Amino acid sequence: MARITLDDISEAFRISGLKNFEGINKPLGGGEINDTFQISYNDKKAILRIAKHPDQNSLHQEARALQLLNSAQIPKLIYFDENNRINGRQWILESYIPGSSLERLSVNQFYSLGVLLANIHRVKSGKVGITIWSCFLEECKMFGDENFLLN
Repeated sequence: MARITLDDISEAFRISGLKNFEGINKPLGGGEINDTFQISYNDKKAILRIAKHPDQNSLHQEARALQLLNSAQIPKLIYFDENNRINGRQWILESYIPGSSLERLSVNQFYSLGVLLANIHRVKSGKVGITIWSCFLEECKMFGDENFLLN
């Protein structure tokens, strides 16, 4: 698999229509299915995620979910087009939400997470009776046992 270069990231930025690309703040890794980068433009930050595999289409579902959700704790979709690919791979650009990684959640953070998940459960897509949560569970099946993930 081709490694993501600064030219690839610049190309995604150009395609998105944003102006004044300042560079990569830091690569964020991304896990098993995406390469993730924090980038800067106009004194702002955004998150760029590029699928690791050409046949991977999971970013399409995430883009759909970001369009449906409206919360200060959830990134806003800046750009996604399944036909505009980088090195043959899908990519998504979303707003950056500042925060820090924690090993443990406080009681207040745990409560806030519960409220956020409850809101996600209530969001309906254009299809009657389909929630973001059910779409999430369906997509998670590709990562393993659904009951294990739920627990």
